Amino acid sequence: MFTLVKNAQEKYPNKNRMIYMDIEGHKNKDGGFDHDLFELQKDFILGFLMQFISEVSMPLGRFKNENQKNDVPDGLNIVPAKD
Repeated sequence: MFTLVKNAQEKYPNKNRMIYMDIEGHKNKDGGFDHDLFELQKDFILGFLMQFISEVSMPLGRFKNENQKNDVPDGLNIVPAKD
């Protein structure tokens, strides 16, 4: 997803970027999203990527960002949490 946003900025500089995401499966025994897909939506998309897009529509909800940043970093470094 990060690469898609980075490529969109390079191909269409400073244009509004939107993500539409459907998720099939990945449900827990209670019918909610499993940990990984909940974390992807909440922590990665909303917690980090949202600053570089103007809107996202995903199973967790639809969210808008009126202050999209266009200085998308060159790369992304994901490391495991210490706890």
